[in-house]
Amino acid sequence: DAVFETDDDWTIEGLASFSRQGGRNTWRAGVSDRNLLGMGKKVNVSYGCETSGDSRRLEYRDPQLLGTRWRADFDREAGPEKNNILAAVHRPFRATVDPYEIRFTGENNDTEIDHAVGNQRGGRVRREIRSVEGVFGLSYGSTPRRVRRMGASFRHSRGVDSRGVIRS
Repeated sequence: DAVFETDDDWTIEGLASFSRQGGRNTWRAGVSDRNLLGMGKKVNVSYGCETSGDSRRLEYRDPQLLGTRWRADFDREAGPEKNNILAAVHRPFRATVDPYEIRFTGENNDTEIDHAVGNQRGGRVRREIRSVEGVFGLSYGSTPRRVRRMGASFRHSRGVDSRGVIRS
């Protein structure tokens, strides 16, 4: 006779939350898979009803973009008070394999916030912030006991709100 032992590891998870605050119900439901089609990719999809309205979120993480050492990240969240997008590609630093790191990120955050002047409530203000970022890192003179790195990065952000205030 032969005896086989297996360990199952489910990578699909359900998400459910419910709360009641100030007489209002909020809830969120979704599904997440941390090993999509057995390829190591992570996907998270959720939908919720918040006090301000319905919101949706999609998140995708790919640790081996197109079979390479590059990683890809994408995050999209939308609702009545927010409309946010993040996209990034990244080649991570691995001292023994890759002596350098490269990362590019772009982000757009469009959010509605409460505005106050002193103790006076000023109402709702819509704020949009766009940013791009780049990073380059290099390993030099590394040994098995010590990793030495140096790097350079740039980041540019520009924000505008519904009052016409611009921030760079």
